[in-house]
Amino acid sequence: MTMKRLIAAFIIVLFLAPAACSAFEAIDSGASGDKVTALSLKLVDLGYIDEATDVYDEKLVSAVADFQTVNGLERTGNADEETLQIVYSLSAISRSEYLAALSEKYAHMTPDIADIQSLLGNMGYYAGPSDGKYNDQMTDAVKEYRVANGLDASGNIDAAMLYILYEGRSVTAEEALASGCVGTGDTGAGVRRVQKRLNELGYFIYDITGTFGYNTLGAVIRFQENNDLKETGVVDEETYRILFSDEAVPAGDYIMFMGTSGDDVFALQIRLKALGFLYDDPNGVFSLDTQTAVMLYSAAAGLPIEEEVSLELYETVISTDQVPETVTKASMTVITKAELDFICLRAQRMLGMSVSSPDEDVAYGYSILRNLFASIGLDTGSFEEISQYFEPTEKKDCGRGDVIMFEISTENGTSYGFAICIEDGSLIGVSPETHTVVKAETETVAYNSIYRYKNTEK
Repeated sequence: MTMKRLIAAFIIVLFLAPAACSAFEAIDSGASGDKVTALSLKLVDLGYIDEATDVYDEKLVSAVADFQTVNGLERTGNADEETLQIVYSLSAISRSEYLAALSEKYAHMTPDIADIQSLLGNMGYYAGPSDGKYNDQMTDAVKEYRVANGLDASGNIDAAMLYILYEGRSVTAEEALASGCVGTGDTGAGVRRVQKRLNELGYFIYDITGTFGYNTLGAVIRFQENNDLKETGVVDEETYRILFSDEAVPAGDYIMFMGTSGDDVFALQIRLKALGFLYDDPNGVFSLDTQTAVMLYSAAAGLPIEEEVSLELYETVISTDQVPETVTKASMTVITKAELDFICLRAQRMLGMSVSSPDEDVAYGYSILRNLFASIGLDTGSFEEISQYFEPTEKKDCGRGDVIMFEISTENGTSYGFAICIEDGSLIGVSPETHTVVKAETETVAYNSIYRYKNTEK
């Protein structure tokens, strides 16, 4: 949008606003509720605030004030009727449109490299001399600055970057690192930046939401695994720096993963079913049970255990006529402490996941148990087989890494549930009401008897 069009838009907005402003009720600072949430969501869409809120706090006041300035209104920070009318109109000018218009004056400016080096140095992005030389160190600094300030990861000093440098509010390297070191449950611009970068590298295939959920957790762990980092699922300082560097290793050429659907998935499932690895009926959707079957096949074939399917693995499975070597039965080996730590972390990645599998007709959480064991190359076998290796215990004795089986008596008979303790008193399993993976306190689970899997290293 040019500056002339921007000014024209201001005039049109101001001319039309009074006609329908009575349809909106002003929102007072300090208010809370659905109207505040709706306003903040709209301002998120327009780029004036990082995340939605249900409270009209100082951050939202500032966002409203910025919107008013850009859209030719008096800068008060108050959500009056006129402001709301323009916020929800098609003529509302977004922050990105405004910045694009203002940056036009920098379009033909020749960058002063030495000056920019000094500015980037003051903000912690550049540690070299201000000598005017655009070398590799300077290129890396520009890339880091651009990503931290909502631009693409190119090494170009363009008009948009120049505008933010000289007239905008730049995010410093320290601020970027602080907001980018995120983990499960975090929200905001830092999470959105991490998700976007993981998407660019092929690890994150979902919508960029700014919320660190189990999909983001899984993507972070896969990134850490491929980049020889400790698999914590948390974007710490080391992970952040590698993630946004040229040394970051991309995800690779995977063609199928959780949620993928189509004829190729159906063909894969038919072959895995014929080979005895898939319990579910083929339906063309890459589900948790399909992932389990892929991992069990990989283990049986002596391949690295993969939860996604590359073209090479797909062709190998499809061309397999005979069942590979038998997978090690879980009942025939002892699970080590390191393996227990791994499956605890993997279980946390599953939080919020919807589970629909024939295994759940046997016992709630059994499909999760099969998947967790398959991830370390072990086959649980049938419910009847694996249940023999559980011994009575007390909930007070359940600690991190313990695999638990609950026996529950109802009016319809006896049912079972499986869960894994991720820390003393907390466990992850499947809710029988919502059929999703949830975290719960052991004290809140109703049961008649509780058992612990005994083939674990203590």
